[in-house]
Amino acid sequence: MESSSFYSFLIPNLKDVIGWQDIKIIENNEPMVDILKYNNPKIVFSKYYFNMGLFGAIDHCLIREAVASKLNQIAQRLPNGYKLFIFDCFRPIQCHRSLYESLKVRVAKDQGLKDDSDIIKYLSTFATPGFTNPLYPSPHFTGGAVDLTIVDNFGNALNMGTEFDDLTEKAYTEFYEIKLQKTKKLDYLENSILMNRRFLYNLMCEENFSNYKYEWWHYDFGNQFWAKINETTAQYSIIYFD
Repeated sequence: MESSSFYSFLIPNLKDVIGWQDIKIIENNEPMVDILKYNNPKIVFSKYYFNMGLFGAIDHCLIREAVASKLNQIAQRLPNGYKLFIFDCFRPIQCHRSLYESLKVRVAKDQGLKDDSDIIKYLSTFATPGFTNPLYPSPHFTGGAVDLTIVDNFGNALNMGTEFDDLTEKAYTEFYEIKLQKTKKLDYLENSILMNRRFLYNLMCEENFSNYKYEWWHYDFGNQFWAKINETTAQYSIIYFD
């Protein structure tokens, strides 16, 4: 696909992953690798949660070998002047639990919610406490999920309309596609955001990643989210990290 096509191909009506826990996993025992082993100058790992000081976060980007290879290919395909910027990939269980608690605090504050059940309900679209059952592990526990964006050579992120880990509808991948369909027109900034989301989405789809429709930054391969969307069997179960 020519680089200009990444902007012209619309983000389609994305499938939901409801029922993903029922997808069968046939673990292929593919090893985990540090994506930085490729020494690709077009891949940057931000150590986002490690730098936040979240308990259990790690300072290297572990991911399944096939996923790392695909990301390396995507980075190579980027036009000159752009890089992949990875926020998170494999996430240790304790890090996820720390993150979940911090997100609950943010939801309570931002949404004015006090009841724990209301906070958990609101947050459920974006995060769960973390499933550790090997029959249905949370995607970041499998080595098959990655959170990322695109930056320029100066480290400036393309405007995707929200920050990473935003907990509003604007984070939904299709938000600006749907707004364009409804209003028939976007302003200059909104159109720029839409083009950037298309850029990322179409790049990732070229290597058969699937997107979690409620988070523009979250992509999967080989895990149950991916398998649900592609109507196939999952290849990755939980990875335990010491």
